[in-house]
Amino acid sequence: MDGENKKTKFLTLACSAVLFFAAATPGRPAGPEARKKVERISEPLKLSRNIWNPSLLSPFFVVISQAETDFPTLKGPYLGQKRPGQTPEIFAPGIVSLGFHEHNIAISPDGKEIFFVAASADFSRYLIMTTRLRNGAWTMPEVAPFSGGRNNQAPAFSPDGKRLYFSSGRPRTADGTSAEDFDIWFVERKNNSWTDPQNLGGPVNTGQYEANPSVMSDGTIVFQRVEKLGKLNWDLFMSSPRNGTYSVPAKLPAPVNTEANEAGPFVAADGSYLLFQSNRAGGYGIMDLYITYRTKDGGWSEPLNLGDKINSPYSDWGPLVSPEGKYIFFSSFRNDKPIKPESPDYFESMKSRLGTPSPGNGTLYWVEAKVIDALRPKERILLPGLIGTVRK
Repeated sequence: MDGENKKTKFLTLACSAVLFFAAATPGRPAGPEARKKVERISEPLKLSRNIWNPSLLSPFFVVISQAETDFPTLKGPYLGQKRPGQTPEIFAPGIVSLGFHEHNIAISPDGKEIFFVAASADFSRYLIMTTRLRNGAWTMPEVAPFSGGRNNQAPAFSPDGKRLYFSSGRPRTADGTSAEDFDIWFVERKNNSWTDPQNLGGPVNTGQYEANPSVMSDGTIVFQRVEKLGKLNWDLFMSSPRNGTYSVPAKLPAPVNTEANEAGPFVAADGSYLLFQSNRAGGYGIMDLYITYRTKDGGWSEPLNLGDKINSPYSDWGPLVSPEGKYIFFSSFRNDKPIKPESPDYFESMKSRLGTPSPGNGTLYWVEAKVIDALRPKERILLPGLIGTVRK
């Protein structure tokens, strides 16, 4: 770049910053109104209207948009929230959990990026939201850049954090052909941003309904599928990478899948256990959380209910274990009380997207993950003069 171009770029940045700050309305996020003010101010100064350069101004925009809202300053892991014990607690009440049917949380391996799903009270619109730890504080949640259309759900990180999988009813093709079901999609992290969504393709995706992906370190994916559209009959399937694509998904055998519904899988990165939800007989509520462990022969153990300290008389679903393995996150219908927003600005922005929330429509919870080891099957050992048990 020659000296004149460098000078022009510097002046553009400097003038844009000055005008941007001058145009920002105190107490509100800078946005389209600020742009209009920049154009009005620049006109008498005979400055190009192109002096507004969002790519150059992104650092300024972040500072203003965060500082000029009432979103609280949240520092530390998990939005600075007090850690739960062995009794489930609402996650980030008034911040993330507001009664917008929040569910399907995803946390990056380094813990600095969180995605979750929020939905309208009539369940007609689902958005994937995201918040990031930036400059030591968490950003106000915003719609993820790849969350287009009306129905986007179930974000899930690959264990290395390089991919984010999700399910969507968006058109499969560039010509906008509407999808009649859900498929599994993914985005990849490139240069600190996400690529355009890509359909995972066959044989995982079919003309049926594939959703709620969870991925192991070797790329094996576990997901739920409705085999008959129009009939609520979920089952769990597994598929492994093979020659640049995936193997034909195998339906997990009994006793994991039953005549009831099994859905919302979370598989450990090493494949040693699988959490899921089911409305099978013998539970504590409408939908309960269960766990099954991988056996030595490659099968799965008899699923165990996580118990009445975690499950409720209502629906509990969408489990996720935090990256360091200390907490189980899930969503539940158990809360029927309004949650006071910590940020009216954020609350109003969500209302404009999804309408008024309805208590009891689903809220995110978290709890210590000690139950995973507590329920792990014991193995009998026989030694001279000693009979005992050890954890597998």
